[in-house]
This record gives sequence, C-alpha cells and structure tokens, in this order.
Amino acid sequence: MPCARPRSPSTPCTTPERTGISSVYGDWQGRGGTGAIVKTEETQRAAVAVSDRGNDMAAVVAEASEIVRAGMLRLQEILQSFISLAVAAGPALATPPGQAMALDHLGRATAVVAKVRAELGEQTGRMVAVTPAEHISAAPAATAPASTSAASTVPASAAPSHPRARRR
Repeated sequence: MPCARPRSPSTPCTTPERTGISSVYGDWQGRGGTGAIVKTEETQRAAVAVSDRGNDMAAVVAEASEIVRAGMLRLQEILQSFISLAVAAGPALATPPGQAMALDHLGRATAVVAKVRAELGEQTGRMVAVTPAEHISAAPAATAPASTSAASTVPASAAPSHPRARRR
C-alpha cells in the first residue's frame, strides 16, 4: 500500500502494512521465534523495496505517457495546419512556394518527433536507474527425499509387465 503522504529517502513510509512485524516482538520468543522474526523482517524489507521500486517505475511510465500524449497533440496541430493549407492552396501546393510550405510543416513535425524521442531517452535513463541490477533470489528449490532418487522415470504402463514380454 502506498504512503498517504509524500516521502523522501530520509523519511520512510510507516504504514501498518510496512511496519506490522514490530507488533509480534513480545509474542515470539526463543530461537525459533527469533529466527522467524528475522526472516519476516527480511521479507518485509524486500517487499517494501519492491513496492517502492514499482511506484518509482509507475511514475516514470506516467511521465513518459504524458510526453507521448503532448507530442501527439502537437503533431495533430501540425497535421491540421497542413490540411488547412493544402485545402486553401489547392493546385498551388504543387508549386515551389506550396512545396516550401509543405516542407515547413514536415520540418516542424520532424522536430516534434526528435524532441519526444529525446525526452523519452531521459525517461529510459530514469527507468534504468530504478530497475534492479541485482538478481532477486527465488524461493529455495525443493529437494527430493533420497528414496525417490533411484525411482524409475518410465511410467508403469510403458514398462513390460512380464519377463517374456521384453523378448518380443
């Protein structure tokens, strides 16, 4: 759950979902309880870090979406301007002055695309900065009991049921 108030790295979020383990310190005792608390705290810290990273990524995506939206609006304005020019110019659009006006619109559209690409490049850099470089460990692999290690991997229906059946 995100914080209800703005936070900075020096003021961490302290919602109950993020600090709930502190309520069980008095109830869990002994080596098992201490081990459980330690593992639970590690898991809670990891979950908070993943949540915070996800929130940071969502902010980058939202800003990138706004950049794309603003660029599309600007391109639509340029397109509408060109369409108005083309309708008004009619056959004169094929003349050198008409082509110059068309090239002007194309140049403006190209500049908008270049600006959007540059701004998205900055957002890509921000996304790379919030993407974890470290490998997030998976759950420990389950180990099979020793008694199953020698078991056949051939289904019983595929194995011959009688010694003579093997010779045929």
